[in-house]
Amino acid sequence: MNKNRYKERLTLLERIERHRRSKEKKRMDKIGYETIEERKRREKRERFFDRSYDIVSTIEAIFEIILMIGRGIINFFDR
Repeated sequence: MNKNRYKERLTLLERIERHRRSKEKKRMDKIGYETIEERKRREKRERFFDRSYDIVSTIEAIFEIILMIGRGIINFFDR
């Protein structure tokens, strides 16, 4: 009889442990889902800044070309 109670206790403890693990797994899945959403937001933000950087770089290159042409014209008329 004592052995059976001990076995029942173990199964009860195992059930409690399984329940705790399943709750923890659900919580981790939820965190994982939030992480995926957060990652999507971050990637979207990074793509936006990459595009912005490309646009700024293009504008900067255009201004450098205009500056070089302006210097060339000034040097041409200084001679």
